[in-house]
Amino acid sequence: MHNQKLFSETSWQNGLSQLPENHQKRVTKFRFSKDKQASLLGKLLLKNVLDTFFPKISLNDIKYTEYKKPYIEEEFSFNISHSGDYVLLAYALSKIPIGVDIEKMDEKMEVESFNSILTFEEKSRIKKSKIPYKTFYDIWTIKEAVSKADGRGLHFPLQEIQIKEDYINMEQNTWFYKKMKIASTYNCHVICADNFEVDHRIIEVENLYKSIK
Repeated sequence: MHNQKLFSETSWQNGLSQLPENHQKRVTKFRFSKDKQASLLGKLLLKNVLDTFFPKISLNDIKYTEYKKPYIEEEFSFNISHSGDYVLLAYALSKIPIGVDIEKMDEKMEVESFNSILTFEEKSRIKKSKIPYKTFYDIWTIKEAVSKADGRGLHFPLQEIQIKEDYINMEQNTWFYKKMKIASTYNCHVICADNFEVDHRIIEVENLYKSIK
């Protein structure tokens, strides 16, 4: 979903009013308007999917693990990511863990700042790359998506991930990943604990809820 143009005050209030109060508070805690809107859109995307597949389930039924990973009791797993002008929701109609990460790429970013989470092989791969910053973002979005799928977030040992050609080895577990082509200046990966196919579709804001334009 695109997150390029900020809502009018009326559309913002209409969208916010569709969330339970506790979720409204999570949305409005962000400092910048674009981040607030991205959070709102992510929750409305999730609400839309839940309304489609689980009409008796609401955002109030979301529970959280000890590491604050959200989940519901049904055969459903999901993950939300946003960066720049895009908001993504990845979901599966199963309990198999799933993760997604999208990042707007910065050509001037300093890869050395992330040395602590890169393996020797990854540093070498970036150094030899014709476009080092893109190679870095390939690695970074995979690692971020795995940490989100696993559910431990910042507690996940990113430097121990072994990225293979189309899968990952981590703590005797195997994760599968696929790259999503969103836009030329963005890098995105989806991760799952089982081999999978991606059904990718774009939802425009005006098609999400009529009250939001």
